[in-house]
Amino acid sequence: SFRSGEYPRLASYRVESRTVVVSRLLDRSSVPRYVIEWLVFHEMLHGRHRVRIHNGRRVFHPPAFRTDEQRFKDHRRAKAWVRRHLSQLFPF
Repeated sequence: SFRSGEYPRLASYRVESRTVVVSRLLDRSSVPRYVIEWLVFHEMLHGRHRVRIHNGRRVFHPPAFRTDEQRFKDHRRAKAWVRRHLSQLFPF
């Protein structure tokens, strides 16, 4: 079980190669295209917003990141879909 707002790694941004990797578990027809597009958009933002250190902790999603993320028109819808279907995507 995951805490509120916590998700298993559905996608990641690799800084070294500047690539986005999406989990194979999302490679199914039941996953809407807008969810994949949002994940790629979100991960691409990591290339624009560097990790910061605040009070000794790494901050991956500062306010400016969240502001930019909201530019994706379906971001709320995609997040809601992931929350609703998380247990089906990751049944372990």
